Amino acid sequence: SPEVTCRSRQTIVPWSEGRVHMQHALRVDATPTAGRRSAAPRPLTTIAVLLAADVIALGIAVGVGAWLAELVGGLPLGLQAVHAGVLVFALLLAFGLGDLYPGAGVSPVDEMRTQVLAITGLAVVVSVAIVIGGRPHLAHQVPIIGAWITALVLTTGLRLMLREIWSDEPWWGVPAVVLGAGKSAALVIDRLKR
Repeated sequence: SPEVTCRSRQTIVPWSEGRVHMQHALRVDATPTAGRRSAAPRPLTTIAVLLAADVIALGIAVGVGAWLAELVGGLPLGLQAVHAGVLVFALLLAFGLGDLYPGAGVSPVDEMRTQVLAITGLAVVVSVAIVIGGRPHLAHQVPIIGAWITALVLTTGLRLMLREIWSDEPWWGVPAVVLGAGKSAALVIDRLKR
């Protein structure tokens, strides 16, 4: 059985004593210390892993969109590559602004919501731009719809898979539970995010 302790600014209290002051907790250890090297969270490593997964997922989604555009007789491939780069950059920027990098302090539900809103919002903007640009046919919307569905499935799926695989690693981050409400809980959460 792993030793569970709560380290606070004041004392280190074994969990079995039941005197844990969660509002003061900075770190909760629930992993066995024997045989495992202790490491601090490394947000840059987590950011790199999540960013690489997002780039791969969005790259595949854009590839699906380009393939579908080729099937319906869309834009030339060179112009598609420029548009693809801009779209991937815009989505990565939206993910960054949505606090998805490094992903700490964001619940899986909020993470998925932000991803769905960013990807869907960009798909709607691109679709409207295509219609305003004089191509209101459904055939010109097929690549956008295909890329949109692919991006939704792959970005959320890859992030869930990465969290499942690596969330137990010390470099991913330290899980913490904050009990409380109001201003004091918000201050603790803000402190833990740093």
